[in-house]
Amino acid sequence: MPARSWLRPLPGGTMGSPGVHVFGLIIAVTGIVTVEFMIVGLLPAISSELQVSLQKAGLLVSVFALSAAVAGPVVTFFTAAVPARVALSLGLIAFGLANVVVVVSPEFEVAVLARAVQGALLTPLVSVGSDVAARLAAAGAGGRAIGQVNFGTVLGTVIAVPSAVLAVELVGWQGIYVLTGTLVCLAGVLIWSVLPQLSTSSTISATVQARLLTRPGFAAQLIVTALLFTGMFTIFGYIPVYLAEVFSLTGPDVGCVLFGFGAAGFLGNWLASRLIDRDPKNLTVAVSLILACVMFVSAADTPGLILGGAIIVLWGGTHTAAFVVCQVRVMKAGAPAAAFAGSLNISAANLGIAAGSWLGGTVVRYVDVTWLGPTASAVCVCAALLSFRLQGADSPAGETIS
Repeated sequence: MPARSWLRPLPGGTMGSPGVHVFGLIIAVTGIVTVEFMIVGLLPAISSELQVSLQKAGLLVSVFALSAAVAGPVVTFFTAAVPARVALSLGLIAFGLANVVVVVSPEFEVAVLARAVQGALLTPLVSVGSDVAARLAAAGAGGRAIGQVNFGTVLGTVIAVPSAVLAVELVGWQGIYVLTGTLVCLAGVLIWSVLPQLSTSSTISATVQARLLTRPGFAAQLIVTALLFTGMFTIFGYIPVYLAEVFSLTGPDVGCVLFGFGAAGFLGNWLASRLIDRDPKNLTVAVSLILACVMFVSAADTPGLILGGAIIVLWGGTHTAAFVVCQVRVMKAGAPAAAFAGSLNISAANLGIAAGSWLGGTVVRYVDVTWLGPTASAVCVCAALLSFRLQGADSPAGETIS
């Protein structure tokens, strides 16, 4: 089974400019990330419509994440021989149509199955899309291209998801699902129109993919991602409660602060995209330590306006930067099977999100919400220390990003 590599140029030239390709990938990522996360705000409406408890409806969230973590890398591995243009286009269309299945399904179990399929598709769509973006980029700018594609993640979480939650009163959750599903399907058509047809000459054997799993240094890079995302989501999963308690904010104020958090994410993604090609490992250390410091300081005392604003800007910026920093670092460490490496990074990130949610919930239940900051900070320090320990370890010879 062959695997794509971002270390080789695209054969036969490209259709259109790289900017058009990246734009199509941004639209695609925006759509699939919106579908992944908007469900959180729609659970009350969905549980009522499908006549299930809110707790049971939560399976639509957890099943998606578990499928992305476990089934996603498997799907990436076994579809690696499919040309990127075909894999991305058909995958996006199938992902979008699954939204329709959720809407028309008379059974909750069918809706859960559709979400599981979407989770399994998310991993190869994002990892292969990142790989293609890097290969289309100019020499030495692959990481920056991945950061540009990650802009879709920022859009999906910062703008599209809140908009979807607000729109539920106007068009209902079914209307939102149809609209977002249509967006993803149109992205698939756009990708088919603008991406080149890749030949099998840009692939390598499955042996190289499988060999990644036997490299201790590469496995350690995945642990760094899992640790960092565990730390991030230990507190992020409970951030409204944390901000209200520690910053002494009311409901509307929390909403404004979260908007500022998201806006800072745009800046963090842009800055990380410009720096990532220089040294992704050291940038991982820096992002981890900044997050650790910000989280710890946030819990020290009720901050004033200036300190509080600085905390939110640094926190939001580094939180978003971590996504692109981890993706590029692992894809470089996994060269030349970059797409498969990227899928494993997404899996590690999802496992970290699940672990962080559990850890945060445990702290809130058995200790106190104010301890979320120090707890998350300690985990991020562990990620920084491991990343620093791995400097120069187990890197493939001639590793470059084209």
